[in-house]
Amino acid sequence: MKTFTKLAALCSLSLFLGSCGGSSSSTGCFGDIPEAVAKYEQESEEMTSKMTQGNYSEIQEKIDGLKAETKTKVEEEAKALNGKEINATTDEAVLKIEQPLTLVFRNLNGIRAMFGLEGKVVAAKDLTLNATPSDLQAETLLSGSKITVSVKKLIDIELLDKDGNVVDTRKGFGYLAAENLGTSAVVKAGTPVVFQDDVFVAGEDQVGVESIRLVCDLSKAPYFSRNLD
Repeated sequence: MKTFTKLAALCSLSLFLGSCGGSSSSTGCFGDIPEAVAKYEQESEEMTSKMTQGNYSEIQEKIDGLKAETKTKVEEEAKALNGKEINATTDEAVLKIEQPLTLVFRNLNGIRAMFGLEGKVVAAKDLTLNATPSDLQAETLLSGSKITVSVKKLIDIELLDKDGNVVDTRKGFGYLAAENLGTSAVVKAGTPVVFQDDVFVAGEDQVGVESIRLVCDLSKAPYFSRNLD
């Protein structure tokens, strides 16, 4: 059922592109990459199903050739997408996009492309996190050293289709650093989201992705780390 759904989405998108007279899905976040990977997966699966002891080497050679061709196409497309501004939204009462978000091509994972993000997103106001004093309490060891607690609010990213439906999600793609005030943890207004080195893996599961949404769910507990001073 999953394979059928992907193929149906791929066919629909191919018809749409043909009607537009273009060869690139310019409205999509990841260009033609998801479709190219989906096409490879479909064709290689079909060829594999026809393998016999007598034709194994011949078909495997065709699959390897198709894989190499797809990898080259994906890499070329990924390099062309490096620096592309993508459509991004968020809850503006919580986060504010101050500089547009752009894709950063990192490398390939097989025939799939890996992208990071650049841009500037900040806390729209002071954000009090879902933390209790016991979560935040420092501890003094017998040696006299002190263990303190650092707090980060993780930011999830949802990948959306043209109708705003969630196609895929990246948990903890970035974070906001909070101040530990002892009895509460607060992200100060203007604190930037740190995207770290995390990546989107653009492949067949991202067919139809046209935008992203940054999610900061304040009802969920933040991430705590204990540090020896």
